[in-house]
Amino acid sequence: MFNKVQIFNEEKGKRSHNGLTRVALAIAPLLLCAACANHSVTPMYTASIVVSNQAINSVDSRLFGHLLEKSSEEEGPELVASTKTGKLPESIVSTIRDMKVPIVRFSGGADVESTDWTDLISNAPGGPRFRPLYKKRDDGSKLGLRFGIDEFGRLKREVGFEAILVVNLLDALARKRPVREAAEVAAGLVAYCNTPEGAKLRKSLRHWPSIRSRNGSPITFGVEYVQLGSGMNDAAFKKQVRAAVPHLGEPELVQWYIDCIGVYIQLIKHVDPNIKIILDGSMSDDISRGVLSNASIHKQIDFLSLYRYGPESSPDYVEAQTDDELWIEWVCALGDYDSIGNNIAIRSPSPSLGKKPIVCAEWSWDPARLLPTGTPRTLDWQMPSALSCASWLNGLIRSGDAIKIATMANLLGDNIGVSSILVSSNKQSKATLGPQGRVTSLYSRHHGSTRIALEATGIPMLTPSVPVQSDARVARVLDIAATASPSTVFLHAVNKSRDKQAQVKVSFAGLSIAETYTMHIIADTKPSPADDATQQSSVRELSRQMTTRSKRLIKVTIPSASVVIIEIPLLKR
Repeated sequence: MFNKVQIFNEEKGKRSHNGLTRVALAIAPLLLCAACANHSVTPMYTASIVVSNQAINSVDSRLFGHLLEKSSEEEGPELVASTKTGKLPESIVSTIRDMKVPIVRFSGGADVESTDWTDLISNAPGGPRFRPLYKKRDDGSKLGLRFGIDEFGRLKREVGFEAILVVNLLDALARKRPVREAAEVAAGLVAYCNTPEGAKLRKSLRHWPSIRSRNGSPITFGVEYVQLGSGMNDAAFKKQVRAAVPHLGEPELVQWYIDCIGVYIQLIKHVDPNIKIILDGSMSDDISRGVLSNASIHKQIDFLSLYRYGPESSPDYVEAQTDDELWIEWVCALGDYDSIGNNIAIRSPSPSLGKKPIVCAEWSWDPARLLPTGTPRTLDWQMPSALSCASWLNGLIRSGDAIKIATMANLLGDNIGVSSILVSSNKQSKATLGPQGRVTSLYSRHHGSTRIALEATGIPMLTPSVPVQSDARVARVLDIAATASPSTVFLHAVNKSRDKQAQVKVSFAGLSIAETYTMHIIADTKPSPADDATQQSSVRELSRQMTTRSKRLIKVTIPSASVVIIEIPLLKR
């Protein structure tokens, strides 16, 4: 049906979403058919969309993943893990399952480079029988250890997501350990997770499967990916490496990276030849270019990781803006834009990164970057965050041939600004979704495996006071993309207008649609002050069935400040 790219793996059936609160009475008035909209009361703009059966690029379900971080900045699972078993409450497990989280990165970002994974298990060689406190070497801070490698592996099996484990590369590069020893520690994590008891391993690694079994997990966890290094372009990371090898010139420094990375790959592949290798791609251009020009390294690396955060402006600049100006900047703050105002997530990576598939290892829209404690604002940031994140997800969809995996930071925590599932240590059974979690969950549950062609006319532009993160100085008010499975078309629409609905006529070329379709909408039901201390999200989701009399046309009204996915069944030919 769809030209160029054949579509596979249609999702069968629908899961109930007990963890996803639906506030029908609050949002229902927003879901109006175009014919019922009261034009005299509600400001509106019009747009025309043509969707065709031409396939543009693949869309990987792993684009809607998460980072499950436990670090000095985010306790994550430690907030609610059982003091006896380390397990997460069933309400949280069911919420993760209902969100259809496809892939989870564990256990952290930059903190991995200053910690030892063996602290996350019991009975580690040379250590105590039970877990010690998880210590950061650089500042001595301590983290809880109720939720460790075993608990993560069991959660993986229970929910069914894929997993990325991050290993410490700085120990080798900064000569904190001999290179082979540091690499054996990293390979030991893979052996602990993926190697059955009795398998042939190097003598220095063969004890790990039996330790895992002793810790209550005789069955392997089947981790699919391992990431080498995290935050390698951070000033502190580079400073430690340079201090360890001050005598090396630029070519020799590149070779040092190649040598260290090569040993890691060799030992990890010895343990599990099938595991996929992700290399942190945030190294400086010169280092990246040199490392990836090495034929052996380039051949054995499966993915490169990049990072993206927003917004970028300073708090002083925010204070000088009106609410309307700030709204526009916030809803455009995450991702790059092309020349016609479409979000494209990450502009073509530097040639120094080669042509490897990209993992966006961390991304988030963090209000703390613009609203430090004590900064008063009357404008609530929650819905702008949801809109910006949804537009970013549309950008990931448009970049699906280059970007294959993305993990939003963070899956679980008590910070509403950057946590998908909000929890509190004194309310262990309660789990609610924050704005970013609700949007990512919506996309994960409702998308096709292929992006198809879409032409849009009549969409007005937003012009941020600060240019968006690209050469373009404007962004479309209505960000809309189309994906498809063999039986369904999905329209992913983000109306960034603060006060205007979008009256949209959608025509289908070469496709015949069913008369009944579904609109899934995310909107802000009860705006709250930006400094709201309750840590409760007012962003909610509703689904509602709609009808059309045409097999080629629908007319819909997209409410102002909303994220809408329109799920349209196709008629069989």
